[in-house]
Parts: sequence; C-alpha cells; structure tokens
Amino acid sequence: MVLVSNAIPLVPGALPPTGLASVKLTINNVEIPIAAAATAGSHKDGSLRSVVVQFLYDVPTSGAAALLELGQPRTADIPRRPYREARSPSRFRPTRTT
Repeated sequence: MVLVSNAIPLVPGALPPTGLASVKLTINNVEIPIAAAATAGSHKDGSLRSVVVQFLYDVPTSGAAALLELGQPRTADIPRRPYREARSPSRFRPTRTT
C-alpha cells in the first residue's frame, strides 16, 4: 500500500469550511478511509478553494477510477499525514514521514 495524497481544486460554493467531514471517496463502489484537510485560502463566498485528500491504497499498475463526493458523510477516517504547502496555493508537496 502507498499513501496517495492529492489536492483537489473546488469551485466556489462547493464545500463550506465546516464540510470536511462530508468528503467521501469510493473506489469500485467501496468507501475508502480518508483524511481530508482544507488548504490555505478560500473563495469570496467563504467556501474552500481546495482540499487535500489522503488515503492508503494498493494502486494497480493499470490505475483505479475513484469517485470523490462532496456532501456525503464518510464512515471511515485515517490520521492526516503532514504536508507542506508550496509557494503557489495550487501546488502541494507531501512531507515524508517515517
């Protein structure tokens, strides 16, 4: 298994700052435990600009199609791993932890 960590940009109004618990990931119709965190910045309406989603997955060489749903409560979490924000708010570098 590997830690998959990705920042996903959001359109204005898609996710309020209090909505991180309602970010859900499914792969092959199975909910995947995730950690979700807001990135720096927000839209003019106060909604989040982007969210970092992290999860552990045994990624096949062919890849995997995933569905990220907003507004759907998830039932499983993992501890969030630290990430370091790059200078540009749209780029993030995961921080390796041991």
